[in-house]
Amino acid sequence: MQRRPVEYADLLSVQFHAACQHFREFVLLGALAQGPRQLYNSTPFTRLRILVRVGDKMGVVLATHGSGAYAPLPDPGCEPVHISPMPERLLSRYRPPPPQSSKYITLAGEARLRTELEQLWRVERPRVTQAVAAAAAQGDRSENADYTYGKRRLREIDARVRHLRKRLEGMVVVSKPPSDPKRVFFGAYVTVESADGERHRYRILGPDEFADEPGGISMDAPLARALLGKPLDAEVTVALAGREISYLIAAIEYPPTDE
Repeated sequence: MQRRPVEYADLLSVQFHAACQHFREFVLLGALAQGPRQLYNSTPFTRLRILVRVGDKMGVVLATHGSGAYAPLPDPGCEPVHISPMPERLLSRYRPPPPQSSKYITLAGEARLRTELEQLWRVERPRVTQAVAAAAAQGDRSENADYTYGKRRLREIDARVRHLRKRLEGMVVVSKPPSDPKRVFFGAYVTVESADGERHRYRILGPDEFADEPGGISMDAPLARALLGKPLDAEVTVALAGREISYLIAAIEYPPTDE
């Protein structure tokens, strides 16, 4: 085997070959950057492009790992792969915020939310905090199920408390029946009749309370939107389950005082 001193061209070939290996891996993810050309022209590969130009001028065999042989530049095997660009909607992390829910609520619904907030903040959170502190004092936390569960429960409580406080800010409390009881408004009990004669009774409530009452539907639901403002004996059509259904408003009732 012939031996000779290591030359600058040898070091250059080693650096370039290693860069090519990394470049192959990054090109596979090129679609995330709207195609490999954008990735190739990005700042992290500036040094790689310089090495390509220098190696081309010197005629270095790039894959010899220190042999130092001089020959015409072979194909380094790291040409950008042509990948079809991904749709624009898949390339961005931005997602539009969900539509804001209506902030109407009945007096009873507001009382339930405030009771839940008080229970979480003044009773359950201090109890869980004390349990987490006691579990942490036992030593190793990685194998401590009480500590792990307690921390997770604290995150759930804090998230719910933030949600309740945000929803209660600016909430419009409806405690009286409307001036026109013959039309459907917030808080009304509405009996609707379908074309086959089947009847259903609903109460239109706020999005934060409808699940707590049997027959309650959110005022943001398609059926409630179709009913709001309609008079007695009016016919409404709503798209449900991929088909349009017609209902006749058979009865409208309001509680004398808010329930």
